[in-house]
Amino acid sequence: MIDENIAILQCHYEFFDILKKLFAGCHRAMRYYLLYDKNTLKFEGAVTKSFENINFEGQRKEDEEHYDIDEIKELVI
Repeated sequence: MIDENIAILQCHYEFFDILKKLFAGCHRAMRYYLLYDKNTLKFEGAVTKSFENINFEGQRKEDEEHYDIDEIKELVI
């Protein structure tokens, strides 16, 4: 279509169909929400190790510590 306003008006069906599915207005979406909408399980133990004791800011490289690309190329070659 050439006119953008008419194109927006013509897509009203798709827009409202998406909204209907988001708010469980069709049987497939309603079935999904009924079967899979459950409370989340709380973990008793940690999933990953704790990183609280690591100082990430201390491990950062300063701006002055840039590598010389030409020197690295010579080492690789």
